Amino acid sequence: MAAEPTAPVPVVVAPAAPASQAEVDNWESDKPVPRGYHVETKRRVGMIIGGAVITGVMWGFTALGAAVYHAGDTAVDNVGQSIGAKSNVTNVTALYIPVAGPFVQVAITGGSSFEKGLLLVDGVIQLGGAAMLLYGILVPREYLASGEKAATNKGTFMVAPTLSRGQTGLGLVGTF
Repeated sequence: MAAEPTAPVPVVVAPAAPASQAEVDNWESDKPVPRGYHVETKRRVGMIIGGAVITGVMWGFTALGAAVYHAGDTAVDNVGQSIGAKSNVTNVTALYIPVAGPFVQVAITGGSSFEKGLLLVDGVIQLGGAAMLLYGILVPREYLASGEKAATNKGTFMVAPTLSRGQTGLGLVGTF
């Protein structure tokens, strides 16, 4: 008997199962992206807010203390006339500089160990807040989002040198 031709058998491939919630929650950037998801990034808003608040509050108190100290520089009589400067006045203008000010102040002035210790603690806290702020801005968090990736126009910014007549420095340049 001759072999009868047979029709091809259709192959049915079941679609891959969607990723489990545990797989999505425990995803790391070195692992493959599960089917139906894509990678998105966003700034670490908690670090940005926390760092800005810590640095701002500590710097604000430090600058306020320097302003109060400067306000007490000149003794004033009850009519509002200056009667001369106090003796042994220490220059505390470095404290108006955020983050670096406390360290500069310790380096340029004398004072007791207690005063230097307070300034160093203040400087370390400001530095920690600034580090948090920069980390939140510069190191975005990657996460998985379901569905198709939407075309977005995310804002960007960078530190850039600024030059103008008689003035140089750094500035933030960005788009929104």
